Amino acid sequence: MNELNEKEYKQSDFWKYGISGDIPIILVKVQYINDVYVVREILKIHEILRAKGIKLDICILDYEKNVYERYVKDQIIQEILNMQIGYLQNVSGGIFLLNANEIEDEDLFKFKANIIINASNGNVLESIKEMEDKYFRQTKNIGVTGKIEADNREYEVIKPNIDIENLKFYNGFGGFSDDGKEYIIRQNRDLKLPTTWSNILANKNFGTIITNNMGGFTYSKNSRLNRITSWANTPANDVPSEIVYLRDLDSKEAWTLNANVMEDEEDYYMIYGFGYVKEFHASKGIIQETEVFVPINDNVKINIIKLKNTLSEKRRLKLVYYIKPVLGEDETKTTGNINLEFDKDKNILFAKNIYGETLSKNVFVSSSEEIKSYTGNKLSFIGSGNLEKPDAIFGADLSMENALGVPSCIAVEMEIELEAYEDKKLVLMLGEEEEKEAVTKVVNKYKDLVEVEQSLRETRDYWGSLLRRVQVKTNNEEIDFMLNRLGNVSDNCM
Repeated sequence: MNELNEKEYKQSDFWKYGISGDIPIILVKVQYINDVYVVREILKIHEILRAKGIKLDICILDYEKNVYERYVKDQIIQEILNMQIGYLQNVSGGIFLLNANEIEDEDLFKFKANIIINASNGNVLESIKEMEDKYFRQTKNIGVTGKIEADNREYEVIKPNIDIENLKFYNGFGGFSDDGKEYIIRQNRDLKLPTTWSNILANKNFGTIITNNMGGFTYSKNSRLNRITSWANTPANDVPSEIVYLRDLDSKEAWTLNANVMEDEEDYYMIYGFGYVKEFHASKGIIQETEVFVPINDNVKINIIKLKNTLSEKRRLKLVYYIKPVLGEDETKTTGNINLEFDKDKNILFAKNIYGETLSKNVFVSSSEEIKSYTGNKLSFIGSGNLEKPDAIFGADLSMENALGVPSCIAVEMEIELEAYEDKKLVLMLGEEEEKEAVTKVVNKYKDLVEVEQSLRETRDYWGSLLRRVQVKTNNEEIDFMLNRLGNVSDNCM
């Protein structure tokens, strides 16, 4: 997608041309008869791809002025006939010849095209070289400055006040608290769970699944048709679609709150409760406690992160909240269609899928801390690295790029300062609302830490009361735990 604007488009606008809009599109722009040789090259490429089972539409826009003799159109049709592929005209996976001066939806073609070839710029090879140059500019190192290698420092090992091996029904990975209200899991680099475990947090309109790696996904209204973030759904390999990166700006050390991304040698503790999930991790002299919940009535996922500096020196931390967005049913169809809009005054990053039959509402990311920078370009975020070590974490500010026309992500950056032995709470929000005014109201509510704590108490009390209305007492404590805890969770959260 080389030529874009930020209007909203419907896939059905393609249908009047016989184009489904479901498969990739190569758009060829031709104005002069001397450039029709480029169409011939594209048709040959199309034949090769078809032979390999790769299905795509070739859309040719004829820009020749409306005159009686249509030399460009006639020559293009002749090229199609010469190759004996006339049967591919105006069928899915075939060739569509359109007069650019007669269509009303040229911007739609430019927006949705995966590749745009302008015949006036030379042959296909020249266009490919130009696209390669653009790609390498996007994936180049995005400003990694200073020393990248981390200091090899030693830190005190800090453990939570949890006697993990004496939990009820401990199985080598986790067990229940004495009152049965929480299930606690320990994992580390050497102690991996045999399969992905998860907890569901939801209200009647909005929800999220939290796995033992802080993975899962977030959705609004419909968990299949309107996913906000991606769901890997792989029991053995839980790749999170929401990642929180931390980096010490002085020691250059970097790690994640997610256990299986940029993990270190220390333990990660996951605590599943009724209506909330907590995580404890201590590394690099920083104690990190995260609590996640979905309020009873608001369409937002709240991450409360508490950071405590255990050292006698000031710490400067870079925090990046990375999201793999969907904003629809399938991220392979929505990537590149997501428009970002940053309201600096309100400290809100808005995201909207602007292509489809059912357009997404206003997805938003915000924080109680000031958002310093953002990006929607996954290529520039990853750079020459990968999710375990993206260039953006080791660089300066994020690129402030939109997510339109590129492999999409949503990432925001904040800087946190902790004095010696200081602890600090911050909030990360991810949600969706019909109107921007409603987004502003939700953000203003939950950037207030007092309001957040009150909402968390209300949510925990609500689920605790609901799930304890019916209690079963037998002579078998294991059955009691299953019926009174896990059974209630399954019945009321799914």
